[in-house]
Amino acid sequence: MEAVGGAIFTVAAVQEFRQQVLPVCEQVDSSSMNWTQFDKILKTLWDKDTRMELVEDDVMFNGQVITDDLRAALEALEDGDYIDFGIKLGTTLDAATNGDQTLFLY
Repeated sequence: MEAVGGAIFTVAAVQEFRQQVLPVCEQVDSSSMNWTQFDKILKTLWDKDTRMELVEDDVMFNGQVITDDLRAALEALEDGDYIDFGIKLGTTLDAATNGDQTLFLY
């Protein structure tokens, strides 16, 4: 359950960074950034039907099990590899947000 809270905290921290710190940085580097995917993850994360939650022993996000991927991200964090942690967490949330939940076999 702590992993769910930690993942939500991390996304909230990025959102806060975007609102508080990024405007100062943009005064130095005015190139635009594309936040479309982050906004989509954020919307999915806060939606009561798709939010991240613990179901039995699995962490679910947007109807998909992300337990193993989240565990790998947290292991990278525990090892002090913050870049790998960010990549793994972002990739996990991105895949769960964009993944097609319906598979039809004909």
